[in-house]
Amino acid sequence: MDYNHELETIFVGLKKDEPYINFLYKPIKILPDYMKVQIIEGETPSVPMEPYTLYFTLGSAIITIDGLALKIDPETQKVIFFVKDTHLEQRKYPRFKVQELGINVFLRNLKGVLVDISRGGCRIFFPSIRGSRFIDMEQLDKLEFILPNGKTYKLKARMLSFNPETWEASFAFIKGQDGIPIMLKQILDMLKAKKKGYDIKTIGEKIGSGILRKLGIKK
Repeated sequence: MDYNHELETIFVGLKKDEPYINFLYKPIKILPDYMKVQIIEGETPSVPMEPYTLYFTLGSAIITIDGLALKIDPETQKVIFFVKDTHLEQRKYPRFKVQELGINVFLRNLKGVLVDISRGGCRIFFPSIRGSRFIDMEQLDKLEFILPNGKTYKLKARMLSFNPETWEASFAFIKGQDGIPIMLKQILDMLKAKKKGYDIKTIGEKIGSGILRKLGIKK
């Protein structure tokens, strides 16, 4: 069956065990045994039967596809992957819209604004960057969140997709980071305070400096 993803979302694919070899793609056709994709930017697979990992989202599901580059057309930049294995993970946590808080997020030299967040990941709007800038980056990276109260959180994350129409990128947090629940709690407190008309810059001041140092959070 043909696949038309909402808003023409672009997804990330990378070479197995070599994440610095990666590309952005749009799915054209998805079947149980294979998927056909259009490479948008990056390093198009050139050697048949080499293993790749493709990330894909559908509704609330995050899908990881392990496949082999079966047929490669260098002229059209279209590739057919044989699907070896598929891993499906439902989003376990509710996602909160927080763009009104104006939380800045830095990804290396790129500056964005936090759109929404959950315990499992987030979505970031990059106002002056197109998707091509992401392809120069390794798959695993560190996001730096600057909250209105001045506190800074650095969290490891993996980019899942980029939407060229809205300039928004979706990320999944690497599990087991202590800073995730602390930061999320403060953000939700700020969201609640803003709706009640309070000064959100004072939220989180009661957290002890010892805990902040332990978590690597700047006051």
